[in-house]
Amino acid sequence: MPVDLDYLYNPYLGIGEAAPVTVPVPIEGAPVAAEGSCQLEAVIDGTVVIALRGEAATYQVMTGQPEKDSSIGCNGVIPERSSAEFEVRKTKGRGTFKVLEAPNAANSFTGKLQIDDPSRGADRYVLVVRWKL
Repeated sequence: MPVDLDYLYNPYLGIGEAAPVTVPVPIEGAPVAAEGSCQLEAVIDGTVVIALRGEAATYQVMTGQPEKDSSIGCNGVIPERSSAEFEVRKTKGRGTFKVLEAPNAANSFTGKLQIDDPSRGADRYVLVVRWKL
């Protein structure tokens, strides 16, 4: 079978461009609470953007490999309220993370986080997301 070289991507050789991969991950949680938290875990190799909304989380791979072994545990649903405080803390992982967007009415109450793992190979990341009305 012939191979079309237009579809090859190798980040180590600098060949091609990474195509974003979106993987929905269901959140197991309770109804909306005045305060709560979610713990996100995944093995990351590159840059990944995580979108959190209500009872759903989506991973979008910006560079590198698709995330592996992703899991989310929540004790409530992220509220659709503009007055909610939104805080994220990294408890494991060698790279960096940043909050791209806190949930608000303008983004349909979708929080976006970015994990950057610049080193070769993958590492396990754990983020804890907390909210309070």
